[in-house]
Amino acid sequence: MPSRFLTSIAVTMLSGCVVGNIGNKLELGYVPDSADQTGLASKTFNLTVTDARPYVTHGKKYPYYLGIYRGGYGNPFDVYLKGKVALSDQMKGDFRSEFQALGMVETAEGSSKKILVRIRDWNFDAGIDARFWYDVELTVADAEGKQLAVSRVKDEKIIKGNVLAGPQPAMKEAMPAYYGDVIRKLVREDPSIVSALRL
Repeated sequence: MPSRFLTSIAVTMLSGCVVGNIGNKLELGYVPDSADQTGLASKTFNLTVTDARPYVTHGKKYPYYLGIYRGGYGNPFDVYLKGKVALSDQMKGDFRSEFQALGMVETAEGSSKKILVRIRDWNFDAGIDARFWYDVELTVADAEGKQLAVSRVKDEKIIKGNVLAGPQPAMKEAMPAYYGDVIRKLVREDPSIVSALRL
């Protein structure tokens, strides 16, 4: 057999093994920069994050599901958030850090702002390259529940992988960056949200 063909078979088999055994976890995290947002210091908030992905709420995917890698034969492997932390729990912790970095204080009761984050979609399908799509919405309401502002980010990205290494190295680098962008766009980069938080 030609050596190129044998090499191709070896790479295909190896990539399938790597994806199936050690490549099915991704780490997400967000460390916000402190920001001087006049009028937000000591404002109180209560935060709720819900996972509304239909394949989680009414399907067979776990709350810590992030997407799929495909092995050399196209066979899918579910990819999970590292530690099998629910995506809603991960986001709640990171959104909390974002609001605290803006000077706000979380309270269980009597908060001046009620903040709801809804994960409408967060998924990817990765062979060599990955198609990643997301849809996340944030709503700010006052203490009585009256809606003050809504911010929503929805997009689709192509993350370029490597024929030999597969998608894992690129995903490991790109996903935390996109994740942080989503949080920033929903909060500090949306003037309507910042204004609503000041009220």
